[in-house]
Amino acid sequence: MFNLLSEISSYYALVPLSTKRTTNVADMIKEINFKSVPLKKFGKIESGYNSILKMTNTNDIVIVIGSHYLVGEFFEKYKIR
Repeated sequence: MFNLLSEISSYYALVPLSTKRTTNVADMIKEINFKSVPLKKFGKIESGYNSILKMTNTNDIVIVIGSHYLVGEFFEKYKIR
């Protein structure tokens, strides 16, 4: 998946889940080849998302990827249906 995403991604913000279902973000960084796309880890979805928003403009596309737990947590936090 990261092979394909690296062709269109300019930055990754890595965040843990707020539940015990989370994985260790540092372990993800060690195990996944992010294909030289810059990345930063954050402690919460909010801080990662806010960082991304500061770097984007209205023409950019922000993609939230991960487990359905992560995407669900994002949707719940930002009241997306």
